[in-house]
Amino acid sequence: MAKYDELMEGPINEGLNRIDNVEFKSSKMKELQSDARKLAIKEAKAKAEDFVSVLGQKVGKAILISDNSQTYNPQPRMYAMKSMSMDESASRETLAVGEIEITANVSVSFVLE
Repeated sequence: MAKYDELMEGPINEGLNRIDNVEFKSSKMKELQSDARKLAIKEAKAKAEDFVSVLGQKVGKAILISDNSQTYNPQPRMYAMKSMSMDESASRETLAVGEIEITANVSVSFVLE
């Protein structure tokens, strides 16, 4: 990310004014997705325990787990414009840095005791 603007400077200087289909990913994506699934399972169990506590029951072992997660990788659309009147010392950033959001959606069926 630190070199992105430097990399884009050449094409922008040549008149490029639109960049499409840029995709940013983490090298730890699989690890982060695994962590998100584990947290989702823990939350499902905690929610089930809340529900059954009113019934005087306990949550037993899981009998069915479904991963309902969908991967959504929004692709930013970036614009870069060169203007003859633009102050050369002004910042020429072409990308607003954001975040990659990783979510997991699971359904768990537990035996009730």
